[in-house]
Amino acid sequence: MKNIIGVLLFLVTLNISSQEITKNEIIGKWNFINMIDTTGKIITERKFKLSPQMKSLGLSGIEKIQRPDMFLGENGEYINYLKGKESESGFWEINENNLRLRMRISPNDKHLKSLKKYKVISKKSKDGFYYQKPIKKEIKFMQNDSLVINENTGYLLIYKRE
Repeated sequence: MKNIIGVLLFLVTLNISSQEITKNEIIGKWNFINMIDTTGKIITERKFKLSPQMKSLGLSGIEKIQRPDMFLGENGEYINYLKGKESESGFWEINENNLRLRMRISPNDKHLKSLKKYKVISKKSKDGFYYQKPIKKEIKFMQNDSLVINENTGYLLIYKRE
């Protein structure tokens, strides 16, 4: 496994600007394998500083690394699965090796009021749902059944096609 991650990290560091990933290439189910840092080390947990408000909620400041598996459908819809259960869904598109996800939010969602307050969602859509402002995930590398995504945190996410 370490050799695979080392090779992927090497390939990611190469200039991939000429590799334009198309919608048809990325459609399918992608299973999360690992998070790695820039040296190729597998990250199993991350520590972060907590604000006083976060501490008051009893949070530990340690994140056990788990990321959802992704299903990217031909119709532009995506579904994320965490531990085999649907965790979110919405619409996706790819442009210049950036995967853009817009999460669907139910009008009955218990967090809707907060999401509106912090302006992270758009107005109610014609289909009756709200949608999160697009989240951009940079695809650093894709070949056959391997996918490497920059999580925008200094870490890379490794996925394998199912």
